[in-house]
Amino acid sequence: MEKVFRFAPGPNAPHIKRAVSVKVPDQSDGRPLEVVALSLPSETLPMPPAGKGIKQIVRLVIEPHVRVEKNNAAVYHFHPPLVVTMEFTAEDAQAVARGPDGNPQLSIISCWKDGNAWHWERLNTTVNCSGTCETGTLTAEIKTLRPNDPLCEGEP
Repeated sequence: MEKVFRFAPGPNAPHIKRAVSVKVPDQSDGRPLEVVALSLPSETLPMPPAGKGIKQIVRLVIEPHVRVEKNNAAVYHFHPPLVVTMEFTAEDAQAVARGPDGNPQLSIISCWKDGNAWHWERLNTTVNCSGTCETGTLTAEIKTLRPNDPLCEGEP
């Protein structure tokens, strides 16, 4: 059965910086999964290298961790993919350029650390605006989450 896990920032969740939902479709292997939010990395993230198509990281938002419900075994690959929806605020929209359509140029970005090196992946993101597009949501599919794989808002 498809499940949706919702996370919201607040005093009891200082490690969540924007409202996020993670839709977990029934997986092809049949295992029931759950999603929890881990603590965000304490170190400052470096700028992504040139050539990644990322101008800036606007905000580190959440570090989702997916596991099997019954035994807590971590799961890193998803078929079908997870669907992540992340809220953006007026502050986020004002931090980036606007595209030809008037929408803020925001993307969901996955990053992970391998040894001493950070790696970056800009996910194919749909921007859904509210009103004048000062607020809205970002939506992307995730097929793979590596261990310690926080999600960010960024400007492509």
